[in-house]
Amino acid sequence: MEPSRYIFIHLDDLVYSLEEASAMLMQACKRGMPFRLQAVCQCADEAMLVLNRCEPEELPVDVRWIDISDLSPRDLPALMQERWSSGFEPVGSVSSAPGDGPLKRYLLLQRVKQ
Repeated sequence: MEPSRYIFIHLDDLVYSLEEASAMLMQACKRGMPFRLQAVCQCADEAMLVLNRCEPEELPVDVRWIDISDLSPRDLPALMQERWSSGFEPVGSVSSAPGDGPLKRYLLLQRVKQ
């Protein structure tokens, strides 16, 4: 029985398709025993995601990467409050490296059954 799973996603995959990256994470949470997202840690140009075992009722029903590149840091609390009221909880964020073109920032959210 694995207590945690570790998944690496290259930031270029997020630029290519946030929807596909979100669907892949949702599938990883459902595969075999139930898992939920615990944390995201940026390691250079990759995001390392930590998934922990959970009870079936704690399994996320939705996982989403959202592009927050055009949002100022001061506007983040309002976005997070809006998402929280829709049942989403933040897991973490990642950003592209300086010098790799325009700065891209992404926020990872999950929603658990209520």
